[in-house]
Amino acid sequence: FARAAETKKSRYTMQYEGNSEVHLDDLCAGDPFLKARMDMILQERVYPLVRAAFSEEAGSGGDEPPMGPLCVYDSIFVRYNGDTAKAAGRLGASQPLHQDGGIYSVNIALNAHQDDDDKGFTGGGTFLEALTVGNGDHVQRPIAPGHAIIHKTTQRHAGAPTTSGVRDILVIFLTARRPEMANNDEITWGIERAMRLQSIGKELQRDKLIPSLRLARQNDPTNSEVPYWLGVHLIQGDMNDPSDERWEEICEGVESLSMSTLLNPADARAHYHLGMALSARHKYAMRTKRAHLLPSAKEAAESLIKAFETAISLEGKCVQAGCENGINLAAAFLALGDFMGRLKNFDKAIYYLNQVEDTLGQAGDMDKTWAHAMLQEVNSMLDYCKDESAKKNEASLVIR
Repeated sequence: FARAAETKKSRYTMQYEGNSEVHLDDLCAGDPFLKARMDMILQERVYPLVRAAFSEEAGSGGDEPPMGPLCVYDSIFVRYNGDTAKAAGRLGASQPLHQDGGIYSVNIALNAHQDDDDKGFTGGGTFLEALTVGNGDHVQRPIAPGHAIIHKTTQRHAGAPTTSGVRDILVIFLTARRPEMANNDEITWGIERAMRLQSIGKELQRDKLIPSLRLARQNDPTNSEVPYWLGVHLIQGDMNDPSDERWEEICEGVESLSMSTLLNPADARAHYHLGMALSARHKYAMRTKRAHLLPSAKEAAESLIKAFETAISLEGKCVQAGCENGINLAAAFLALGDFMGRLKNFDKAIYYLNQVEDTLGQAGDMDKTWAHAMLQEVNSMLDYCKDESAKKNEASLVIR
């Protein structure tokens, strides 16, 4: 770590205050004994354990481990210094939600938590997004130094904030070599090809980005991240273009985001953007005289409410763990209020619009310029909805 302090470059770890890393291959290059010992640990412990774990999962309907021999894609020692992070004004030393490279991630604890050792670190652990669905503990730690957490690299996860002391881990990213009898359908190639296409796509203009993501989806139809980004970029096109091609893009964007939520029901971002996409599709259809192509008002309202309320619930758990996605929950309530107003359900519109100010306050965003503009829009909509609600109530009294 002393060596790494002089060159803070990384392919993986976000270089926040309190985070540092050393690549294992850099250490092994100058230490033949360490290399021999790591090779032994990999061959005798890590590879058999990973195969056993994921062979068992395959028996429950998951993918079989690759036929080719497992090997190291990359490996890093990571140090989270909670005290340094706190001194810099952070909640703790952490990593945001992300996916890894390769096909399997092995996270080995190198020192003890305070629960097991009075001198250990506090906080920390691996935040596993999938565990936010339900009431279980979504931050997991190996039971002791030398033990590990293993997961697929496509499983979104984060380094939960280490709030004091130092947490050291060794992370090994595994892939597989091509077997002698190569199988083109083997999962390894599709997973890694999809990840590369997704990474390449981020550097491309929209006209090339979308085909790149569509190709990535063909290579790995199980990775929720691909339809998520495809849906986001499809919706972000020109909303003033009334063409059939643009309408088809918007509809594909809604379908893609819906697929992402099915593949990963725990992704608050996917639910949030699905709600935004449903709202955008409704507005676009009304403006371009395609209302007859929309679902019924009841179905549309149910889908929108489910998407946003799921996003709000899941993001709350992420925020509580210090691993938030950073989605704008106030905008979710505003979109819900706007949509309910368009459906002339003014009481529900008022209910959702009233949540916007509280949500901005809880997020600490009240002083921001965009928040002031949002509140002005909310107040205008509230005035309109209250007037319309009063008219409806008066009309119902007259009829009676």
